[in-house]
This record gives sequence, structure tokens and C-alpha cells, in this order.
Amino acid sequence: MGIQKSYGFPRSIYVLVIVIALLLVPNFLSYFYTRFIALLLLTIGCALAYNIIFGFTGLFSLGHGAFFGLSGYVFAICISRFHISFEVSMMASVLITVGVATILGVVLVRVRDIYFAFLTLGFGWLFYTLILKLHYITGGTDGLYIRTPQILWFNTTTMPLKDLTIFLYYFIIFLLIIFAWFIYRLNNSPLGLTFKAIRDNPDRAEFIGINVKKYKLYALVISTFWLSIMGALYASVMGIMTPTVLHYSFSLELAVMVLLGGGMLSPLWGTILGAGVYYILKYYLSMVAPAFWNMLVGILICVIIFGFREGIVGRIRFISKKEG
Repeated sequence: MGIQKSYGFPRSIYVLVIVIALLLVPNFLSYFYTRFIALLLLTIGCALAYNIIFGFTGLFSLGHGAFFGLSGYVFAICISRFHISFEVSMMASVLITVGVATILGVVLVRVRDIYFAFLTLGFGWLFYTLILKLHYITGGTDGLYIRTPQILWFNTTTMPLKDLTIFLYYFIIFLLIIFAWFIYRLNNSPLGLTFKAIRDNPDRAEFIGINVKKYKLYALVISTFWLSIMGALYASVMGIMTPTVLHYSFSLELAVMVLLGGGMLSPLWGTILGAGVYYILKYYLSMVAPAFWNMLVGILICVIIFGFREGIVGRIRFISKKEG
């Protein structure tokens, strides 16, 4: 079985089928499932963004949840407090979040391994605390509700909630296709190969002339750029921002998604599969066993670490080679 073909069909055919199926979702499924899949797609986008820093570059960040939440809060404040348009609010959320990540990145890239993880955890906890304390701006633990924004030339302010969600759903698909293409191109590009060289052996990468600190900063900025877009869209779909999204546990979940799918072996499809499976499992486990779903997720992490390190894609490749 070839890499580009499966059961005689080019991979592009399967991609086309998936995209068409996603486009038809609002026509055949209820508002609940349309919103559910919109949030699923945003989760996939977050995992792809996280994999740039984690899977490509080998940096374990516990602060990406803070960047995601910061973007969402900037977007929410622009919309609800200052009544700024959707597109300007999104640009502001991306620019501010990427700016903060760049400034912090100058410090972050100077440390390695566990120190990088703990430093990102510290910055993330700082943002989490600030959001809680600045309640007169952020709403504190009550969260910040987001009014219906004006999007481009469309009269979305008078749209019913269902129609607005469908509008955002298609916008999310459009951006996710662009992002998926970006990851596909990045995988074997000179920049992507440089990231992987740093991941595999930063000392050797430094020895052969790669400016490790500079490329780590590039990875952080690119990752944050896409994550901030997902954060703004998440705020739009949810209609409210709460401090829980800034918690470090969200960064841990993103790492689990990458490992579960095999995102280091297959940065695109492995991450998509891992994020999709994890999100669906988390949702249904929280419905079936709300008191124990965290424990079940913990068991899942143990299974990945001890017996499933190559992830879903790695296991599929192993079975395919064995059968071939």
C-alpha cells in the first residue's frame, strides 16, 4: 500500500469527500450537531497549532492555553466593550496575542526541556490570574458575554443564532482548509525540516550552523498566530469567554491529542485524528460518566505512554507493513 494511495484511490479523493461532507452538515444535521462539529474543528485547529511547537520543534508548552484564552478575551473585549467590528476585533486579538508571545518568546527560547515547560506554565498562570482579578474588564469567574458582531458586509447582528452559527461554521471550515494546507507544506519544507532537526538534536543543529533560538522563536510565533485565530473564533461560536480556557490543563489536552494521533509521525493527519478522537471521547465520557471522565482520560494518557507511543497513525502504518 502506497503512501499517496489507499485501496486504489488517491488521498485527494478522500480529502474532497471529507470537505463535501463537512459542507453538507448544516443541511442534514441539527443546530446542536453543527455547533458540536464547529467546536470539534476548532479543537483540531488548536491541536495543529500546538503541534508546530510540540511535534515539529520538540518544545513542550504548558502556556498555549493562555495564548488561546488571551486571544479570545481580546476579541470579546473589542466586541462587547468597545463595539468594534468582527474583522477588526479578530485582527486585534491576533496581533496582540502574537505580540505578547513574541516578547515572552525572547525569554522562553533561552531555556530547554523541563525549564521551558515550567516557564510557559508560569506565564500561563500569570495570565489566568490576571483574567480572574481584572473582573471589571473580563467579568472574572462569571465570564464575558459577547454580543452578536457585524461580520464584513453581512447583516449578522439580526441573524437568528442558528444562522449565525452556520455562518461561522463555514468560515471555520475555510480557515481550517488553509491551515491544513499550510501544515502539509510545512512538513517537508526547509523551515519544517529545520524545526525537526532542532527537535531531534538541538546541540547538533547548533553545531551545523542553525540558529536554534531564532527558529524556536519562529515556531512559537507561527504556532501562536494560528492558535490566536482559533481563540477568536472559539469566542464567536461560544458567545462567552470564561477563565477556564486559560488553564494549563488545556495545553496538556493538546499534547495528548498530538500523541494520541501520532502527530510527530504525521503532523497533519495524525494530529487531526488525535484531536477528533480525543474530543469525541471526552464529550461522550463526560456525558456517560461525568464524575469519572477525568480519571478515564488519565487512563488514556497512561495507555498512550506505555503501549501506544506511535499513536493511531503509527499503529496503522505498523499493521499495514505487517500485512504487506
